[in-house]
Amino acid sequence: MTDRDRLLERLRELDPVEASELEHATRDEEPTRRRILAMRVDELARRRVRRRRAAAAVAAAVAAGALLVPLVLLLPLSDDRGPGRGPARPGAVTGPSPGDAAPPSSGAITVTAPAPGTELTSPARITGDADVFEATVSIRILDATNNVIADTFTTATCGTGCRGGFSEEVSFSVGTAQPGVIQVFEVSAKDGSRINVVRIPVTLVPGPPDPVAAQVEGTWTDLGGAPAPDGTEGRPLVIHTIEGPDHCGWSSVTMLHVGWPVGTPTDGGGFRQYLRDPHGVLRDRVRVAYEPEATLAEDAEPTGYRIGDWELWTAASDGDEAVYVVHDTDGIVERWGRARPPALCR
Repeated sequence: MTDRDRLLERLRELDPVEASELEHATRDEEPTRRRILAMRVDELARRRVRRRRAAAAVAAAVAAGALLVPLVLLLPLSDDRGPGRGPARPGAVTGPSPGDAAPPSSGAITVTAPAPGTELTSPARITGDADVFEATVSIRILDATNNVIADTFTTATCGTGCRGGFSEEVSFSVGTAQPGVIQVFEVSAKDGSRINVVRIPVTLVPGPPDPVAAQVEGTWTDLGGAPAPDGTEGRPLVIHTIEGPDHCGWSSVTMLHVGWPVGTPTDGGGFRQYLRDPHGVLRDRVRVAYEPEATLAEDAEPTGYRIGDWELWTAASDGDEAVYVVHDTDGIVERWGRARPPALCR
């Protein structure tokens, strides 16, 4: 029996679920896997010792005639299977309430909000505390089909040997209400794997309808009022706007694809992509953030391409980074940033 097999056997005694996950994990780096196993076995063994000591303390207090047992003595008796392995108590997922259960924690990372079972709309505020390498806390949001619809990081106020707080707003987009999972974790400095993962089951809820998005998505017309080629059915692309794909969590984004200079037909990759992104879902793809109440650049000019009451404007001074979409009657000016490279969902 190898060292790894012995560690797995010991871990299986302490936590069968964790052992099963690790046993089926990649075996590309056996030394690293053995270190992870050894640390997990050691952690669970220490928890068991603490739990037994706490139980002994409770028994001693009862024997001494104590009528009130401090709650802190009871906490180690809760489920020690770790985050993501089921609720700590019945109802913790479907009906959380403040103080009903300890915050989800992996030891190195504790997430104080949102609570398991919370209904979330974008952006979601993720808060907690951590002691992780270089204070870097990674955050992902997964939808009902385990697609990663948000992936970002934040920095705790302290790390690498000291505990610090963190708080980050994370934008996401879903088309329908659905179960999801927030993952908060540390990226291993040794091999880049996710470690100390905290999983919080939540319900992801779409935001309110966006009336402007419905007005600016679809087929545009050219200077003569004819539909502009949109790149479908064998036609070249001149200009078109579409809703971002839901399965990538981009349904709140409007994507403008346009041949450049404006009006130039393109059959391949010679187009530019500009994003209307009110929730900042793809803010890391653009250099200029979306502005819902922008001011036209002094050298901005209309292109003649329209969709309903909206017209596309460009300016030589910032055309490489943004375009303007202007409402004729209301005077609304929106500025859409250019995605570099174009955001393509796979």
